[in-house]
Parts: sequence; structure tokens; C-alpha cells
Amino acid sequence: MDLTECLLHLYGELDFIPPKSLQHLMVRKTDFTGPESPITYPFSFWTFHNLTELQWLDMSLNHFTLVPKEAFWYLRKLTHLDLHGNSLGGLHVNSFKDLKRLQFLDLSSNKIDSVKQRLLAPLTSLKTLNLTQNFISSIEAPSVLFFHRLYILDLSHNPFSCTCRLLGFIDWIKNTTAVRIRNLVDKTSYSCSSPAEHKNVPLLDLQLDCDLHTAYYMCIVMSTLVFLYTMLAFLLGKYHPYLQYCFLYLRGKARGYRAIPRRDRRILYDAFVSYNSESLRWVQNHLIPNLEERQPHYRLCIADRDFLAGKDIVDNITEGIQQSRKTVCLLTRRFIQSGWCTLEFKLARHRLFDEGEDVLILVLLENIPVTHLSRYHMLQKLMSRKTYLVWPGDPPGRALFWERLRQALGSRNRLPQGQEVEDDLV
Repeated sequence: MDLTECLLHLYGELDFIPPKSLQHLMVRKTDFTGPESPITYPFSFWTFHNLTELQWLDMSLNHFTLVPKEAFWYLRKLTHLDLHGNSLGGLHVNSFKDLKRLQFLDLSSNKIDSVKQRLLAPLTSLKTLNLTQNFISSIEAPSVLFFHRLYILDLSHNPFSCTCRLLGFIDWIKNTTAVRIRNLVDKTSYSCSSPAEHKNVPLLDLQLDCDLHTAYYMCIVMSTLVFLYTMLAFLLGKYHPYLQYCFLYLRGKARGYRAIPRRDRRILYDAFVSYNSESLRWVQNHLIPNLEERQPHYRLCIADRDFLAGKDIVDNITEGIQQSRKTVCLLTRRFIQSGWCTLEFKLARHRLFDEGEDVLILVLLENIPVTHLSRYHMLQKLMSRKTYLVWPGDPPGRALFWERLRQALGSRNRLPQGQEVEDDLV
């Protein structure tokens, strides 16, 4: 069917239903007029959907400004598509999704400004591609890889921007022998339009020093990565316990954990003991014999003894603290550097700030220099405002230590009426 140079006066979309058995259709140089002139595209998006036998479609020289993405769907036997001489600024990436048998595609003399690899990817049988006289300035690497499938390619008379982004395409046209590139011998057909220093220089004669650009960008990227790595290392080193606490807190929220209301809380222990592994011997040799084995007996939650095997460590810690009246923190240099010990300390502080229960008992097992505490400003501030116990080095002073610790374990948790937690400790 040939509708070349027909004059069609339209009122809305063209009421045109071609026969299903049609194999060739030409709609060239057709003059469409109507109350909505100029006509951007006269057909419905479904007009050609029933042409399952169509092999040749020529819609050139019609000045169409757009083509619906569905226009060529279901044309699975189409081998020849000519759209040259229109005013197409581009095509939707799904326009050719069913054209797996297409061998010839002419998109020349349009206003296409880029070659989209996603648009061309379904055209697995394509042999000839004509994109001459468009507005293509750059061609990305994926499109160059697609060109390897072709027999004939024409990209002449496009306003190429001769930057390093075009280098892959330039190297390819210089070296390829498998694809015939039309008009390449005419150097003016493939020349630079920009930048100004390369204007009108043929692509085959162009010399680009992209190593300097690559080194420059690599320097920027590497410098940025080094800076980010340094900042990350600094933040992790300084705020690692707090970051770990935030992570575990948010993970608990994501799992749906909620604080147990005080009225529903089961108190199983008199104290949860927070300690570093190096203090375990002190716990076994001093703390347990003096608090659990002597009158009055206190029941302690000891991680190495009372934590449930196979259970998540965070769950064990959280439940141990929630089921204990008090939390005894055995402070050593290793303790304040330990992520898990800091987590236990913060969970106990959570009860102080959120529930108004003063459950923390601080026990200093060794002398900790101020330089060590300066990184942990919350602990430092808490120690400056809260009385803490110091393990005496001489045996005569230990009787008083145990007496004071027992008094602390027997004290009430609720803050005195009217007393509030200071804001700078939160």
C-alpha cells in the first residue's frame, strides 16, 4: 500500500485500519492538514498493531515531531523501517522492543541528540543503521559496543563534541574493519563542532590528550576517598561505642523491641555486672564470694555464667539489665575501650534518663588517666557528678569498700522528688 504524497484533511486522529495481511506500507511526503495543524502524528498508537505480516514500513519525510512508543509494537516480522526526514527529537527506549527481525533502520535527518543503547538493544538482527544529519554530539561506550553488530553505519554530519567522552568512538572508527562506516573517507563528514579549539578538525585527525584528564579526575577521586576514609577512621575511633550503640538501638527498633513497662518487669537479679573479660578473675575471686556467698546474699547476673547460650548477645545484655535492680560497672582501661561494655553502660544510663531510675553503680578497679577518659566525655561527666567506688589496693581498706557497695546495692532506684537528670548528660 502506497500513500506517498497524499493530501489528507484530518479532524482528530486518522481513521485508518490497514488490512491485516499487508506486507508493505509507505506513508511518505504525506500532507496532513486540519484544524489542529501542524500534525505531530496522525495515527492512533494502535493503528499498526494488527499488521502482524508487515515487513516494510516507510514513514519518511512527513515532519512528524513524535511517534508514540507503542506505534511499532507487535510488528514482529518487520525488517525495514524508514523514518528519515521527520523532526523527531528522540524515541522512547521501548519503541523497538518487538522489532527483533529488523535489519534496516533509517533515522537520518531528524533532531535526535543522543544514541541510546537501551533503544537499540532489542534490535538483535539489525545490519544497517543510518543516523546522519542529526544533533548527536557524543556517543557513549555502550552504544559503541552495539555498533559491533552492524554491517553498515552512517553517523556523518553530526555536531560532534570532541572531548574525552568521544574518545572511545573515535578510536573505534579508526580501527574497525568489520563495520562499513559510510562517508568516513570524506573527513569533513565526521568533524568536530566543539569545543572551539577543535572546531572543524576531522575526527580521524583529532589528537586528544585524555591521560592528563584521567589523571586529574583520578587524583580528585582518590583524594576524596582518602579524605572520607580518614574522616571515617577518625569518627569510628572517637565515637565507635556511640555509633555501635546507635546501630544496636536502631536494630532493636527495627525488630520491634520495646521497653518493658516497669509494672510488668520481672526482677530476677539484684545487680547486673558489666565487666571486661580481663576483670573476670576479680569477679570470681572477690565479687561473687563477698556478695553472693555472704549475708545478706545478693544475686548477681554474670555474663559468663548466666547468659543463655545461643541467644543473641544484645538480647542477653538487654534482658540482663532490665531484669536487674542495679547495674554495677567495673571500670578499667579495657572496659571503656570495649564496645560491648560501653553498650551495657549506655543501656543502664537509658534507665536513668528515660525512666528516672538511678541504677548505675560505678566501681573503679584501677587508676584510669584523665587522657583515657577525655574521649568518653559522657562517662567523664557522670563520674564528676556521681559518687563512685574505688577498689583499694591495701587489704585493710576492703572491708569499707564492701560495706559501701552493699549500701549502694540496697539503695532505692527512684530519683529523689524534684531531682532531675542534667541535660548535658543525656
